[in-house]
Parts: sequence; C-alpha cells; structure tokens
Amino acid sequence: MAIAIYRRLCPNCYGRIDDIRLSHGLLCERCEDDDSQFPNFCDRLKVEGRMQDFCATEKALSGFKELFLKNQGTLPWNMQISWAKRVLFKESFALIAPTGVGKTTFGINMAVFVGHRSYIIVPTRLLLKNVYEKLQRFGTSLRIIAYTGKKNEKEKIKNGDFDILVSTTNFLAKNAQILPDDFDFVFVDDVD
Repeated sequence: MAIAIYRRLCPNCYGRIDDIRLSHGLLCERCEDDDSQFPNFCDRLKVEGRMQDFCATEKALSGFKELFLKNQGTLPWNMQISWAKRVLFKESFALIAPTGVGKTTFGINMAVFVGHRSYIIVPTRLLLKNVYEKLQRFGTSLRIIAYTGKKNEKEKIKNGDFDILVSTTNFLAKNAQILPDDFDFVFVDDVD
C-alpha cells in the first residue's frame, strides 16, 4: 500500500505526517507513539516541552462539548465538532451545509463558549429574536445585546458593554463604524 507523506500537516507540530495517521486523527510519529493515549499523551508532551496547539485544542473542545451537552441535552454532532476545532484553531471559514444540520445551534453555543466579544449576525429580525431567546434560555451570566432599535442598545454597543452581540445584517451595514474591532468570534448565519 502506498503511503503519502504531507509536509506541515501534523496538527500539533506542523511537521511531516503520513496519510494513514492523518486519516485516523493521529499526530505524526515524532509527536505520538503508537500506544500513547490522550490525556497521558498531552502530559508527556508538556513534560517534553512539545505541547502545542493540539492538546490545548483538545482540552478546549472537551469544554465546548460539556457546554453543548448542558445547553442542548445532547453532544454535538461530528460535523459540529469539526467546526468547533476549526474555530478553536482560530481559522476563518465558511460553513456550507444543508438546512437542519445544526449551523445556528453550533454558532450560538460557540458564542457562549467563547464568551467575551462574540458577534452573531442574522438576516432577519425574526431570527434575531429566536437567537436571543435561545441565548437567554441557556441561563448564562454573559451580557447579551440583541439590537432591536432601542437607543440604549446602540450606546451599549458603542461602549463595548456586551459579551455577545446579535444583530441583523441591516444593522451591520448601517452601523459598522460603531462596532468594536476586537471580536473573538463572529458567526454570520444564513446570509447570502
């Protein structure tokens, strides 16, 4: 069987890795022994001074799964876990998936998980209301603003007095200049 070797694709050290290890979600041979297991594996890497993004992401992903389970009553689907990993690796990407696979649910939960400085952009006021109500049901202590046109909301947005902002695309188009520029997570939902 032929094995392909990829440069800079090990998810931990960005070194060389073969396609078999990559397809099984493993790290390169340098980072991982065949019999190593997470979390012992991460403990070993930390001692060796080689712990990088992989272990930190796995730990954060575990926290996201716990939050998702608490909020939704079920664990995230594999596709949502894949998206979460990309967010945790600070990738910018487009989520293209059919209706009903959990894009909005993922975005709302990730915004809560990230916490400070998350922005959810939706196309309509109806979706804005739905997203805001879901966020409220989570019982989080985060400061959430769903822009509905009230003056005090705009002032809070200008002052950055929120953790999660939910607005329509129309608000964004008209008020981009008042938005902070330090968002940690931006989720644009169902916008063409």
